[in-house]
Amino acid sequence: FLVNRFDSYGFPLTIGGRYYFPIVPNGFIPSLNDEFGIEGGLDFLFLFGDKTYVGFGIPIDAMWDFHFSSTFDAYGKLGFLFGNVFGSGYRYGGFWFDFRPAVGIRFKINDLIYFRAEAGYPVIMAGLGFAF
Repeated sequence: FLVNRFDSYGFPLTIGGRYYFPIVPNGFIPSLNDEFGIEGGLDFLFLFGDKTYVGFGIPIDAMWDFHFSSTFDAYGKLGFLFGNVFGSGYRYGGFWFDFRPAVGIRFKINDLIYFRAEAGYPVIMAGLGFAF
């Protein structure tokens, strides 16, 4: 589920993947169960409206994660997103680049499946994640 700036083009659907690399696994604050790392990924964007558009996004974020339990954590992140919506004419021939501040939560359903929700600019999203 994704809500973003392309809503005027139609209903947005994004399928994406992320890879998290911990840089400071024990965090910055000894009294908290925190962790700091970099997350990157690839998103495929589909917009269904009068015309169907296809695009992609490449997010790269610095992420500060707070583990409240073995199944729940919350995070804040800052990063950027580069992407394109082919044939849309959005900005520079469909290309865009954005700064990405966001906050989010993850809930571990089991060892393989996570629920993740995130709010920030330019998106609000929720979905399931699969650990590999």
